[in-house]
Amino acid sequence: MARFKRLADQVKYTGPVSIGGDCTKLCQRLSYSNDFGSHVLGSVLSMDQCEVRDVEDIDTAIDRIKSQKATATQVRAIMVKVKCGEIVSFSTLTK
Repeated sequence: MARFKRLADQVKYTGPVSIGGDCTKLCQRLSYSNDFGSHVLGSVLSMDQCEVRDVEDIDTAIDRIKSQKATATQVRAIMVKVKCGEIVSFSTLTK
C-alpha cells in the first residue's frame, strides 16, 4: 500500500481506487524452477539466497532453507486498481 501511495503522490493521482487482498495458507513444499532464472521456490528467503547455478546448488539451497526453517506457509497478495475511463454499470445496460 505504501508503494502505491508513493506512486500516486508522484504522479499526482487523486481519483478513486479499488483495493482487494488475499492471504492464502500454503502446503509447505519446495520446488525448482528455471522460468525466471534458476531458483528453489517455496521459501521466505530472498531469491538470491535460493539461486541455482548448477545441479549441486539445488541440494545446497534446499538444505539452507530447511536448516533455517524458512519454508513458506502463506502467501499474501494485495491488488490496487485505478479507474481508467468510464465504467458502464449494469443498470445502464438494462435500460
